[in-house]
Amino acid sequence: MFLWPFLFVLTLAVIEGFRNWSHESLHQKLFSQNHIVNSVMTMVLLGLPIMTPFETRHRLHMTHHRNLNQDSDRERHAWHWAEGRKLGKLLLIRELVLSSVSLRFVQGALSARVKAEPVNRRQLAELATLALYFIVVIWLVREGGVLLEYAILWIMPQLLVSPFVNQVRSFAEHGNGSPSISRTTTPNLVERLFLYQANFGYHFEHHVWPSIPESSLPKVHRLLEERGFWKSHPYLRQKSGIGFVSRAISHPRGMST
Repeated sequence: MFLWPFLFVLTLAVIEGFRNWSHESLHQKLFSQNHIVNSVMTMVLLGLPIMTPFETRHRLHMTHHRNLNQDSDRERHAWHWAEGRKLGKLLLIRELVLSSVSLRFVQGALSARVKAEPVNRRQLAELATLALYFIVVIWLVREGGVLLEYAILWIMPQLLVSPFVNQVRSFAEHGNGSPSISRTTTPNLVERLFLYQANFGYHFEHHVWPSIPESSLPKVHRLLEERGFWKSHPYLRQKSGIGFVSRAISHPRGMST
């Protein structure tokens, strides 16, 4: 039993790895240059394990890139509403939690626009994912034993913790008065292992040049360093995503830059 906390934390790192590599596949066709083959392989190998249909995430994420930090950005989260307001600390914590729930269970699928559309490939993929996990959960409950442990160590982190982790990271990249482009994070070792796999921390570079593979983003970051970009735009780079969120919660009205 003393290994369970360690395994739970390790699972979170693995889940975030799945998520970050599936993000890479959205942009770079990670498995195949053929879009259909890449979509299917991403859904099976990366999407289904973390309950995220590829088509759903692809649609929402491309909108995020086109309309970054605008009202039409469908990945714009509820914590934007809390920034800079009175009682900002409590509001920010509340909105981080609530938007975590909405990210996992709603993810834009219940918007009026989606409701008005006929059933399409994306919605079928969502239904198939939910049906698969419903069957798995029922099976795990019936079988118990090791399979129940699997449910606790793999499914529960996805439902209860991973969405919140994603909101914290997303807030570090885009929240609290960020300019129209996001911030880059140069993380410590712990953050690199648990939050920023697949060079996800180079988020400013990714939004400016989304077609650049993750393996080349560190080189782009160094080129910007050599040309003095970060010295003239220090607010676009931070040393710790968790540190930024902690400061934002402690001083919610003083983090506009």
